Amino acid sequence: MEKYIYFICNKDVNIVLTDDYFFYYGLKQLTGLPLFHITYEGVVNKSIAIKHKRNIRVLVDSRIFYSGKWGGYKMLRGSLNMISQWMWLDVSGGGRFYPKGCDYDIYVNMQGNVKKNIEKLYFAFLKKNVSRIVNHYPRLTKKEQAVLQCLLKNGGINEIKSQLKIEEKTLSCYQSKITRKFGCKRYIRFMYLYSLNKEMVDERWLMPSI
Repeated sequence: MEKYIYFICNKDVNIVLTDDYFFYYGLKQLTGLPLFHITYEGVVNKSIAIKHKRNIRVLVDSRIFYSGKWGGYKMLRGSLNMISQWMWLDVSGGGRFYPKGCDYDIYVNMQGNVKKNIEKLYFAFLKKNVSRIVNHYPRLTKKEQAVLQCLLKNGGINEIKSQLKIEEKTLSCYQSKITRKFGCKRYIRFMYLYSLNKEMVDERWLMPSI
């Protein structure tokens, strides 16, 4: 396993933002990295000496969307410098309501075989300098963006149909497409995750002018 982490210097600061201590501990044991643990609410397991000359990487357990707790994330975003690296680790295959300012973060699918997951982390770091990885934001069409705005503003079906001049069946198709692009299987799940993370989602996705 060590061959996949030679590119990381021991002086680097690697922070895991998760509420799952066993996930943090398992990642630490598997990679051999000197990881620091911070909970979703910003509780630190021990003091971290962060210097701007050191590389700082934050690995975010994307199950944060199921918790709706963004205190630790906001704390780190506000305190770390602009060159720090952020990686979103999709452990459960949940929704992808990534907050504002994450356009160039790295997204890694961590589901499946453990060894392959560590390899994915390695190659994600390497690709970051070449292509920044494929942008993990959903690529919505203009019509899908318009429908999304109405959905986030809790518009009723008749209201949305009237505003966008589309039929109910067409609206249902757009809902399904948007739901899938955000990584959810069902629309009700999509809106449930939105309700948990409303403040962060609105900051990134809700356009006041629409």
